Amino acid sequence: MEKVNITIIGAGVVGLAIARELSRQYTDIVVLEQHESFGQETSSRNSEVIHAGIYYPPGSLKARLCVRGNKLLYEYCAKNHVQFSRLGKLIVSLEESTRSDMEALYKNGMAGGVPDLEIISKEEIKRIEPHITACAAIRSGTTGIVDTHGLMKHFLQEATGRGVQAAFNSRLISLKKEKEKYELLIKDSAEDKFLFESDVVINAAGLEAEYIAKLSGIIKTEYKIKYCKGDYFRVSGGKAKLLNGLVYPLPDKN
Repeated sequence: MEKVNITIIGAGVVGLAIARELSRQYTDIVVLEQHESFGQETSSRNSEVIHAGIYYPPGSLKARLCVRGNKLLYEYCAKNHVQFSRLGKLIVSLEESTRSDMEALYKNGMAGGVPDLEIISKEEIKRIEPHITACAAIRSGTTGIVDTHGLMKHFLQEATGRGVQAAFNSRLISLKKEKEKYELLIKDSAEDKFLFESDVVINAAGLEAEYIAKLSGIIKTEYKIKYCKGDYFRVSGGKAKLLNGLVYPLPDKN
């Protein structure tokens, strides 16, 4: 039976970032992806926003990683010629009655170490976004957007350049822990099956991470993904120029 050192399940932005990083220290790595190419699910169906970390509880792992990751991602994109734009973001308070909620969110971001954050007046809002009417806003200077396809492509090129194998059209159908190793059974697009062993398995399967966790049989507690569906609309023609950057409403308490 063929053996590998590390198997990463999922070739989205997380799986490819992991492959890229681990390939700097380890060899014999394979990335399994059920689709014919990388980033075919959540990684290519999102707003491509580089978040600042404003909303997360201060001191939490998510808050710390978002602030640190924001800086690292801009540096990586600049160094490797991945397209990005540090547009900045306004989180607007449309009514005076919501100003206290806006101030609480600002304090949360500041407590979490988010840089380049300030509360601005309606006059300053008009200067930045002439077509927006609001009584006040939080301006986040480190929020931006990134070309996720270009980012994933560069992660994959780096990883495969160091010997990582990318196995597309490879769906995992069985995962078993056998002593100190894992036994994986995959099926390709021709319905052919292939069995191999791996010392380490990393679950980066996105929306199917719950399925993979249960398939492994090693998850003893309830492991649930809470799905949220969003809708995106394209603004065309001259109206696409009505905004200069990102504009968000305050989070809905409900």
